[in-house]
Amino acid sequence: EYSISACEDEAVTLFSGNVYDCNLAAGGAETVAVTVTPDAGASLTAAVAVSFTDVQDGFLYFEAVGTGFTPGAYSVAYTYGGVTVEQELTVVQDAPQAAVVEIPGNLTFTVPACETQLDATFQVRVSDDCDDPIAAPAITIDGTPVDVIADLGNGLFEVSTVITAANDGDFLVASYTDGDGLTTTVDGVLTVNDQPDTFQPIIVYPSQNINVTLDPCGPSMAEVVFQASAYDNCSDV
Repeated sequence: EYSISACEDEAVTLFSGNVYDCNLAAGGAETVAVTVTPDAGASLTAAVAVSFTDVQDGFLYFEAVGTGFTPGAYSVAYTYGGVTVEQELTVVQDAPQAAVVEIPGNLTFTVPACETQLDATFQVRVSDDCDDPIAAPAITIDGTPVDVIADLGNGLFEVSTVITAANDGDFLVASYTDGDGLTTTVDGVLTVNDQPDTFQPIIVYPSQNINVTLDPCGPSMAEVVFQASAYDNCSDV
């Protein structure tokens, strides 16, 4: 039995075998006749041809190629030196298969401290038995469509979106409908870690006491000037 995929119209089949004959000598030109007869409902667009023989002392190895086998049953006859051996060949066509959609195995994201969101980029892969080329899958997060920004070829697509702490626990869903109308949908749950700001501001001011001597005959107040600065990891101060 030989199987072809749902999107193949016909099969190419390789036949091989050995003939044992004590009269064979290495390097000889002997060959085997291979005849294929389609049964009812089957067809063959080209005759089977012997493509390779290797004659050694006492045996002969052969290969034959048949093209254009449609689904159905065939009778195959091998003839050598007046002796014929027959076998049955069945070609079956597989049913269409739904596509395989792969999303990242790790859906954990961390929003950096001091930030409210994360620009996330990841990849989704689609493979199908018949579709060529493969179109971009439909991707959503919590029901909101996500942009596919690049087709990397061979069914691999790059996706970009903005992740916030509010997306923690949301479903990432990827769906693809192939040319036969079969739909595959996969999903995963996002885990979003939001890093808190634990860095306290630093204030730098004069480390020594500020002493001002007033003129006993002058004003009772004086203007004092000194420098102080503040530093924070999240604020622009």
